[in-house]
Amino acid sequence: MTPSFTPSWTLRPDAETLASVRRMCGRLLQHPDVFATAFRANLRAAVPGGPALDPATREAAAQLADTVVRLLAQEPDPDAVESFWASAAGGQAARLPSDTLIAPVIKALVRTVRDVLGDDWSSAAGSQWAGLQLWLVPHLTAAGGLARAASPARPLTADGTAPESWPLAPAATDPDPESRPDRKRRTGLRRSSGGSSEWVP
Repeated sequence: MTPSFTPSWTLRPDAETLASVRRMCGRLLQHPDVFATAFRANLRAAVPGGPALDPATREAAAQLADTVVRLLAQEPDPDAVESFWASAAGGQAARLPSDTLIAPVIKALVRTVRDVLGDDWSSAAGSQWAGLQLWLVPHLTAAGGLARAASPARPLTADGTAPESWPLAPAATDPDPESRPDRKRRTGLRRSSGGSSEWVP
């Protein structure tokens, strides 16, 4: 019997949540370099106690996160989103060395949304993304598992370069951002009175 893609349980977000998430994702895509820097730091913090992630794994995680954000920014229909998980996104998830990394990738993505939005992040946004994780992780894990079973692991690219929309950020020299005393509300994108934007780590 062919295995079913749909997880045995899932929590589909309502239309209001999807609309709010779509607006936030649209804003994130306006700052891809900032997003890449924050995601890399958060990915490192989301995989505590394990070996350092190699460049190919970091790239696979960045591509998966980018795909999730772009799809959520453009597609209002949850049926279409779930269908996409079963196709392209499932293949990308399978490029991670283990399906157990999908949950940390999504956790790092949510932390990155919080950081990049900065002062515009709210408790309501936090609740929406917390619920979204319950939708994303089971679907991506199921899709990645099926894609992994259908095709052996393969390298991401011939030359190992990062995707254009997610350039790999330079290695961070600061301490783990999760351990910083000013972590709670001071990181993020700040806008000056002149209208320019600056990332505050």
